Amino acid sequence: MYGYDTMRKQIIAITDRKQCPGDFFQQLLRLADSGVTGIILREKDLNEQEYLQLAQQCQRLLQDTPVPFILNQQLAVAQALQIDRIQLSYPNLLTYHAQLQNMRNVLVSVHRVEEAVQAAKLGAHGIIAGHIFSTECKKGVKPRGLKFLEQICEAVDKPVYAIGGIHADTWPLIQESPAAGACVMSQAMVSGKFFWQMY
Repeated sequence: MYGYDTMRKQIIAITDRKQCPGDFFQQLLRLADSGVTGIILREKDLNEQEYLQLAQQCQRLLQDTPVPFILNQQLAVAQALQIDRIQLSYPNLLTYHAQLQNMRNVLVSVHRVEEAVQAAKLGAHGIIAGHIFSTECKKGVKPRGLKFLEQICEAVDKPVYAIGGIHADTWPLIQESPAAGACVMSQAMVSGKFFWQMY
């Protein structure tokens, strides 16, 4: 999944059902049909049992689609459902890296170049670097910018995905960058037509 063609950037969708104005499960199916190369089930407001139940529903829904289904942080849920793709924060990677041998793909979110380098050494298959542009999710927090993204790409021999403020206006800048692509949450949840389908 995370090998990449530099001529075609990838989009990984991240869920937040609270931002979805319509039926969440129908939106997942629209995303699966939109050309994304992965869907991360985020949903940070749920406890482990609630997250497991939602993950089961999403797993069944997406099982006949070609899009990889990725869990967010919940390693125990991934093990329970035999899902071998996960996205972790850098601190969680440090805690759980010895338990990831059976994972096909591990994406790790970082905020410093040094974290990206260490994450790659600990077995990360891909790096999520952010936040790159201004975003409502990090309102008032200065974005790290394209230079930071370029530094991450130079520092690791892994695909790097930008996150934060990715939309139709900023997507061309990602396309011109050395990143493998980007992660998108707000635009993935609220749109009926997705900006990445225009390219």
